[in-house]
Amino acid sequence: MITLRTNLSSLVFGQPFVSQAVLPLLISHRRANMYHDKALVMSFHGSQGTGKNYVVKILVEHLYKNGLASRYVHYFNGRIHFTKHSKSSKHTEDLLKAVKDGVDLCPTSVFIFDELEKFPPRILDAIKMFIDYNPFIYETGYRNAMFIFLSNSGMEVINKKTFELWTQQIPRHEFKLNDFQDLVREVYNAEGALKNSELITSSLIDLFVPFLPLEKSHVIQCIRVEASKQGEDITDEQIEEVLSNLDFQPEDIQTFSRNGCKNIKNYVLLSLKKKHWHTEL
Repeated sequence: MITLRTNLSSLVFGQPFVSQAVLPLLISHRRANMYHDKALVMSFHGSQGTGKNYVVKILVEHLYKNGLASRYVHYFNGRIHFTKHSKSSKHTEDLLKAVKDGVDLCPTSVFIFDELEKFPPRILDAIKMFIDYNPFIYETGYRNAMFIFLSNSGMEVINKKTFELWTQQIPRHEFKLNDFQDLVREVYNAEGALKNSELITSSLIDLFVPFLPLEKSHVIQCIRVEASKQGEDITDEQIEEVLSNLDFQPEDIQTFSRNGCKNIKNYVLLSLKKKHWHTEL
């Protein structure tokens, strides 16, 4: 897990709770000699481009050789699976089967539910028995499995609180999870799979993780990493060019990226290619 810690610190920016909470909880749950009362359940919340999916990608790549393509990693998206327009009874049957088959195949399977706000309300209540404090269901142990929920819900609460702490000049690494306690209430009332969910009322979600809006300094770090991935050095002028394509808010101070580091790769590639075009000409 040392490499995982290094990767997270060198590739994920502006998200203190990843190292403060997600990593310790994951390490504890994955220790072979540890007894677990239940499956590990984490719920990541925040606006797009803040790193929710990116963190998941890094985590599963360290857990399994094939990362997201591993047959032990099961991915569901609210726009594709269990849509609001199909029969709810079929949802439940399919979901129960997917989880049971996944854990039968590998007790440490990872189940990822993306764009939770697009799922039907309370659909995840179907898996309550798998993540509750029951040692065995269908003669199978589920305590070593992991469930990760990803959603934009709660981003207004997260963004507002981040701005409030920023105006108080409190460094991000000093932010506390308790500062974002209103997040759970917001998620419980928001449209999507966790609306009025028993997973929340029964306190079965081990960790709600707020993904904070990224400041310009964090976006610049993302730009440098992306350029490095392309094997290129990027100039300050090129960085400014990439930043000029992004929206920052509030309008008067232009501090937080509206879309985080989303689409950074495309803008970096375009800027780097322009340099080569000029050289060739």
